[in-house]
Amino acid sequence: MTDQHATAAPPNPAEMYDAHMVPAMFGPWADVIVDRIAPLAGEHFLDVACGTGAVTFKLAERVGPDGTVTGSDINPGMIAVGRRKSEAAGVPIAWHVADAVSLPQRPGGYDAVTCQQGVQFFPDSVAGLTSMHDALRPGGRLGLAIWYPVEHQTLFNAFKDAGERHFGNLPGASAPFSYGGEDRLRQELDQAGFVNVAIDKVIRDVCFPDGQRFMAMSVRSIAAVVPALGQLPADELNALFRTLEEELAPEAARYRDGDAIRFSLTSHIAVAHRQRG
Repeated sequence: MTDQHATAAPPNPAEMYDAHMVPAMFGPWADVIVDRIAPLAGEHFLDVACGTGAVTFKLAERVGPDGTVTGSDINPGMIAVGRRKSEAAGVPIAWHVADAVSLPQRPGGYDAVTCQQGVQFFPDSVAGLTSMHDALRPGGRLGLAIWYPVEHQTLFNAFKDAGERHFGNLPGASAPFSYGGEDRLRQELDQAGFVNVAIDKVIRDVCFPDGQRFMAMSVRSIAAVVPALGQLPADELNALFRTLEEELAPEAARYRDGDAIRFSLTSHIAVAHRQRG
């Protein structure tokens, strides 16, 4: 007999990320960084802060059976989803739970290291970049994507403004866009030992097919950076979320494309090298 009072298991955040954020946002942007780093058949790659594998799987396609790809992320849930997907698809990817300064090593070093939208979350970005530098073989290359500040991010900037009207300063809400500008990136890549640095500003549209769901999920993500919201009764919390969605509706309407929401994001795309010999 089924227990009518049993509660459903809470959604798995890594599964939700993989189902909704990767196809709409991180997958399309992964094409940009993979094209810039230009993998060759037989090369050996390390993908740092790999999440569930948006970049990792694309690298595996490009290096082919004679190459290797390793994905590392500090979040065990993300690694578990990536591993499950690669095993189901028969794609030979090595997965490791590791932070940016404890990266899996390869004898002789990797031909290339990639990191899509991870550096801004490192507690010490120079230490993380140095670790990636040291994981490379001499002459090896690094490919990075790091979002521009939130002021450049159209709809996400509106989310930040709405949240701050209600809750004051929310540094966590704009954490993905917190790294800063090109000057800082060049300086830190230099500190980490990289040479031949090229940094481009790239603007690209992303599209979420279910715009209503995207807005609801984005507004509710504010709860993750406002601990006090967890203390509110469910009806008060849902009422607050509805208020935020109503405030954001005119801004969201600017980006509607039928049922979808389409808007632009701006990112640094950097390629750099470890010095030869």
